[in-house]
Amino acid sequence: MQSYRLMPTTDPLFEARNPRPPRPVVSGALHVARLNAANFFSTIDSGQHACGPAAKDNCRGADSAAEFERQLAKLTVTIDAIDADIVGLVEIENNDDAALRSLVAQLNAVSSNRYDYLATGVIGDDAITTGFVFRTDTVELHGPHATLDASVDSRFDDSRNRPALAQSFKQSSNNAVVSVVVNHLKSKNSSCAQGGDPNI
Repeated sequence: MQSYRLMPTTDPLFEARNPRPPRPVVSGALHVARLNAANFFSTIDSGQHACGPAAKDNCRGADSAAEFERQLAKLTVTIDAIDADIVGLVEIENNDDAALRSLVAQLNAVSSNRYDYLATGVIGDDAITTGFVFRTDTVELHGPHATLDASVDSRFDDSRNRPALAQSFKQSSNNAVVSVVVNHLKSKNSSCAQGGDPNI
């Protein structure tokens, strides 16, 4: 198969036709965000099947230390720029919080805010999981976290969804409590017709 590469002879001009809208103005002082971490793994992918709770899944993250550092830098800059009090993350390596620890350590090295993460340990049996990072100057954990999977509700299809993760946070300024759930819903790149949810 032959491939082609376009090589312009002059500098191209780009026109933004779909600019990002500004942050909406809402009442309240607490900001919550959700971010796909794009397979952020602290385990370097060298082609081995060594990730996931059973250490038999593909490692989907960076395939070199240099690529990991680039991914980590981009992710920390993004989270810091969002400036949310609570950030729900998806596509984090499910490795007993090691990926979250490395992320928060780098966040605290580059940000003027102070961050921590919700320690959950391994959740489910997939190579990736969900998680929370939060600003310690504006919120604190309130009670234990909870997960939703088929062991909690038989209607939850573990084969097509990762466990949902819930955590309550207490706002430092007024002691108000908010509960946040982060979900990583199924991909629609394959048919789920057999499970009663076809791609339509």
